[in-house]
Amino acid sequence: MKGNLLFLFSLVYLNLVNPNFLVAENPSSIDMSKEDLKLVKLQEKFDRTQIKVNATKAKLELADSLILSGNMLEKEAKSEIKKIRTEEKKYIKIKNNERKILWKQYKESKKDNVNVIEDEVKELDYQFKAELRQFYKRYKAEERKLKKAERNNQKGKDKRKLYEPKLKDYQNALEIAKAKLEEYQAEKGL
Repeated sequence: MKGNLLFLFSLVYLNLVNPNFLVAENPSSIDMSKEDLKLVKLQEKFDRTQIKVNATKAKLELADSLILSGNMLEKEAKSEIKKIRTEEKKYIKIKNNERKILWKQYKESKKDNVNVIEDEVKELDYQFKAELRQFYKRYKAEERKLKKAERNNQKGKDKRKLYEPKLKDYQNALEIAKAKLEEYQAEKGL
């Protein structure tokens, strides 16, 4: 604490003795005229506005990429769901045919073979249900992809809706800043 106070008092003392001690002496800032300062300010305003335009364009590109990725993910998920449906229908048809054959054997069999055929039918039903669960898991995974695709599309659309008006405003401000800068440069003959 004492060291900080000592340092502060020494700065105040040096500033009182030599008023230009704390002022950074930059020869270019001293020699700049009002006209030069105005030119620098106009150029800085133009540059800041250009940066805002570029940043907003980048955000719009991000929104477009979100929409594009959402569309691609949706297309992929829908095609995969069609593929799963086809596989599921084919599987159900095969298993139903196997079941019909077993039931036909069951009806034609004698009593001692009945238990064996019933066990085969139970095993077939168990396998059938297990495989159907696998199909449903695959469906759920594709449904999650569809939901993610929908969220990406919505995010992209929301961002476009947010940043398009801002981009127009920044572009208008950029045009105004550019016109003022060019007008000033033409006026001063630069």
